[in-house]
Amino acid sequence: MKSNEPKKRLKAAESRRALLDAGLELLKSRGVAPGLDRVTLKEAIEVSGVPRSTAYRLYEGGRGQLEEYRADLLIDLDRPLEEGATAAAVVGLLEEGKAIIESQEPVAMAALLREMVRVSVQASIEEMAQSLEWQLYMSALASAAGESDPALMEMFREASKKWGRRHVDLIVSTISSFGLRVRSDIDAETMGMIIAAFSEGVALRLAVNPELANIKRSTGTDEALTTWNAAAIGLEGVLLSLTEPDPAMKVAADLSTWTAF
Repeated sequence: MKSNEPKKRLKAAESRRALLDAGLELLKSRGVAPGLDRVTLKEAIEVSGVPRSTAYRLYEGGRGQLEEYRADLLIDLDRPLEEGATAAAVVGLLEEGKAIIESQEPVAMAALLREMVRVSVQASIEEMAQSLEWQLYMSALASAAGESDPALMEMFREASKKWGRRHVDLIVSTISSFGLRVRSDIDAETMGMIIAAFSEGVALRLAVNPELANIKRSTGTDEALTTWNAAAIGLEGVLLSLTEPDPAMKVAADLSTWTAF
């Protein structure tokens, strides 16, 4: 006799996705205003068409059904950024620079990695700043600042850690191509949260200070001026401070060549 368990899991996943999509639709329809308290599980059930009994089974954790749903919705707000312009920029530059990486020439490898930082962060910040989902997330975060509700703050900590891990996963997989790794005395998750924090800060500031996305630096091999985003400069500093040559690799990019402003 065949088990119905896989079919049940699929139906549960589809129902959860429908509820989260409904919550996002409700948030968008009400504008970028502070707080997740503008959306309830009851409203999401009505918009999504998911049966009430199914929704309540999905969210029956220890924090209460509404709190569980809002925590899930909060983490889901940055979903559109998961496979966006940043990853595409990294993959494209890795493909273009394949010959440089294969050459195992430390200075050339460092120059390519620096260009990847410049281009991929620019794409990431632009995508972030234009994302309504991200704006909703930051609005909810701002509304929670100074709150004493432990459950609410735990929701944001969970979301922050998840986004930080996503940042560091992409960075670790990229720098490994250049013979580098996160320093052995550094927690990779902490590095990811640092990168996420200053990226968010720059994205927020761009609306009032667009110059942060137009900083001229002489960083190319021909000393020509190139345009940098402030967050990319920050990431460059993180890589200089928190990475090291991977002893398992024969050659590593020589980041000591990253000297010019």
